[in-house]
Amino acid sequence: GTVEAEDMTYLQLSLRKDLDYPEVLQDLKRTIHKRSRSKTQVWPFEQSMASTGDVLTIKGDGLGEVGALTLAAEFTRGACPMLEQLLLKDCRLRNEGLGRLLQGVKMANLLNLRVLQLRGNFLSGRGIEYLHETCRTGILANLQVLILSDNELHDDGVDKLCAIISEGLFSKLVELQLQHNSITDKGFSKMMKLLKSVQETRCPFITRLGLDNNLVSAEAKRKYSPYPFYMSI
Repeated sequence: GTVEAEDMTYLQLSLRKDLDYPEVLQDLKRTIHKRSRSKTQVWPFEQSMASTGDVLTIKGDGLGEVGALTLAAEFTRGACPMLEQLLLKDCRLRNEGLGRLLQGVKMANLLNLRVLQLRGNFLSGRGIEYLHETCRTGILANLQVLILSDNELHDDGVDKLCAIISEGLFSKLVELQLQHNSITDKGFSKMMKLLKSVQETRCPFITRLGLDNNLVSAEAKRKYSPYPFYMSI
């Protein structure tokens, strides 16, 4: 399941092509909280997760809800205890799947997680609520990079991200990407006002904030100009 035999720190996961997706999903939902796999449980990945003690990076390939639930369960059972990067770009991930995955991260105490790549999924404000709940446990205290571009956050998602920032739960964050999320002047203005007042104390290490390619008017952009060095709009 690793890219190269000598690189045991990187694990690429993809779903088996012969999977009966709905049936496996139902089975997973029944067994998600059990500490050991049932004998009848179908293994959905092409790769094994048998020896993952050294894995620092997981890259998912179109995992969907089945992959998210399986990963959550495997984290709970002790897989990838040293994980630093969880890369789930274009994985067809929905809010509930993200919620389960973050629950697995929390139960497994994956405090080393620094990079969460969630670009190109189907995440909305509800997904950010799950993220907020997880941040409050302190499990994502070391998160440095959060990529949420190409999702469905809208202003509601920005509102919930602002709540996380204002509570000081992104204190180590260096990079936040929010491009292509249909954010309008309302969400943009809220983020700008918040950062103006709390950025130095709540997220002092931020060096990249991407808000370009949203639905922000030229008027709103002019209103908050000039922008901090870390921001692209």
